[in-house]
Amino acid sequence: MWRMRCRIINKDCMKKTNFRGICLALSFAFMAQGMAQSPEDGWQILFNGKDLTGWRELNGKHKWEAKDGMIIGTDVHGQPNGFLCTEADYGDFILELEVSIDTLMNNSGVQFRSRSTADYLNGRVHGYQMEVDPKPQRWSGSIYDEGGRRGWIYTTELNLPAKNAFKNNQWNKYRIECFGTTMRTWVNGIPVAHLVDAECAKGFIGLQLHANNPADPPGSHQVRFRNIRIKTSGIKPSPPDDIFVVNTIPDDLSLQEKKTGYSLLGWKDGDFITRKKFGAFVLKFDFKLSQGADSGIKYLKGNGEWNQAVVKVFSDSLTEYWLNGYKAHGDKYKDLPGFGLEPKTQIRLEGRGGTISYRSIKIKALDKISRDRDNAAGVLQVSQDKTTGTISIFTGDGKQPVLTQIAKPDERPYIHPIIAPDGKGILTQYRPDHHPHQTGLFWGLKLVNGRDYFMKWQNDYWRRVSATVITGQGPRVQWQTVYDLLDEKGNTTLRETANWSLQEQDGRYWLDLEWNGDAKTDINFGKYYVGGLFLRMPWFKGTPGEVINSAGQHNLEAEAQRAIWTDVGMQVEGRDDWAHMAIFDHPGNKDFPISWRVDTQLGIGPSRQIMGDWKLNKGERETVRYRVVVYGGDLGSTELTRLWKEFSRD
Repeated sequence: MWRMRCRIINKDCMKKTNFRGICLALSFAFMAQGMAQSPEDGWQILFNGKDLTGWRELNGKHKWEAKDGMIIGTDVHGQPNGFLCTEADYGDFILELEVSIDTLMNNSGVQFRSRSTADYLNGRVHGYQMEVDPKPQRWSGSIYDEGGRRGWIYTTELNLPAKNAFKNNQWNKYRIECFGTTMRTWVNGIPVAHLVDAECAKGFIGLQLHANNPADPPGSHQVRFRNIRIKTSGIKPSPPDDIFVVNTIPDDLSLQEKKTGYSLLGWKDGDFITRKKFGAFVLKFDFKLSQGADSGIKYLKGNGEWNQAVVKVFSDSLTEYWLNGYKAHGDKYKDLPGFGLEPKTQIRLEGRGGTISYRSIKIKALDKISRDRDNAAGVLQVSQDKTTGTISIFTGDGKQPVLTQIAKPDERPYIHPIIAPDGKGILTQYRPDHHPHQTGLFWGLKLVNGRDYFMKWQNDYWRRVSATVITGQGPRVQWQTVYDLLDEKGNTTLRETANWSLQEQDGRYWLDLEWNGDAKTDINFGKYYVGGLFLRMPWFKGTPGEVINSAGQHNLEAEAQRAIWTDVGMQVEGRDDWAHMAIFDHPGNKDFPISWRVDTQLGIGPSRQIMGDWKLNKGERETVRYRVVVYGGDLGSTELTRLWKEFSRD
């Protein structure tokens, strides 16, 4: 029997229970001046393309300007979140606009039904926000309650296919529909969020410029908006779809919830156990804890506040959990004898002390007997977006890229993010403040005829020649990037060709690189402590982690030492164990075994330049091969050496 642990005190629709500890099992105006209206289709133009008439700036003092038919926001270092807001308020409407953001380090958003009043935090903007998020978590289109209130209400963790809707470094079409208590969002025509909520019925539209992070360069963040229009009359909601609905109205079933199979749970008289038995199901409910109750749940809101929980139970006995839009990991009961063996079960509320209240307990039976998560195991697919310069590798389900190659026209290519093979955690880091010239996995040489291609990653140092998918589908996919390294006059010194391949083996990724350097002039590669392939995992101060090499040397002991492989492991967000990436040197490489750079932030990279100067004459080619093994847990030195031997025979 699947149980939600709490003892019922009364039988109201909001159940109060004694509770000692909960866990996720759940043992647990028309238009303002300057705004035009198109009479033929009813759309009102909110931005005239020339100036900011009809808009006002609130909160942080950033730079807003109208230029080239766009509203451009540029952040000002040290300022809090700032907003450019309409002077008019809107209740029911359809809003459309386009947005572009030029950095992976920042985020933005579109406020709707929002307010700014003197009696709330001295005028702080608060209300719904449709997220603009180019970071690896990919929450664009999610709904956030801005202004220090409830925080995230609906994230793409509840609608995974929507994670791929937003495209970095290009224009994205946003759509918001508000009808009564129902709010829905789309990104590039893909439905992202569906919220039913009664907190705000009317308010202004706003464009957010997010406060920059301490590590962000001042003035480097820009957000652009264009083609902003709204329709308030003669409007009808879009037809229902099948995405998940977050409904915060107590004991209410929305039209889409009914359409997708949800119903309110029925209980036996005199006891809180369901009348029916369920096999595979989705259970969602609201709960709140009394003062003094302690759950130990990471994303739990404060005592006395309502939380939204979702539990998916599959007939293969596996269970997944979400709390307040965040997906949680692990099932504390999965290893108990007999757990999940019953084909169907009732659901019961039990108690262990403390007090908890429940409401809106809804269930949906699942037709599929399991998640079918392994149906396409081992099959990879490649998707290339030439506009943004990205090559993304997907697993068989096609929902989330496990690796993304960034290949822009005038920047050094890099791979980021790399996702752990089990999907738990991002294993690479974007431009950390301790090394802002580094991102993920990349190749950068020092002192190439005196010129630095390691620290200098853009502008007049790099020029893309091509980025090509070689094998786009199968157990092993391949792609290639070709770049020219430019001298001070813009002439090509070296043409580098990176041939990459990715395959999955025994729950690990094998990422292979064959790097070819073709000298277009005589080249001297100067001796330096770094230069070549380099890996930056997400290290922050206090992060547990360790580097170890094939000789058994740890951390800085491995700096500048020769080894056939070097492994770095650390704790990353979303994992209970450590994530690891090991780099193997190939015996066919010159100066094998290579020397390694190991820094104090656990960045690693094999580097021939550590060993001294080396030369490449005009017309000559240098070829280097490495393998990167991506995995979770601890393989140990013996297993890593066995895997290296397999690679060395290739």
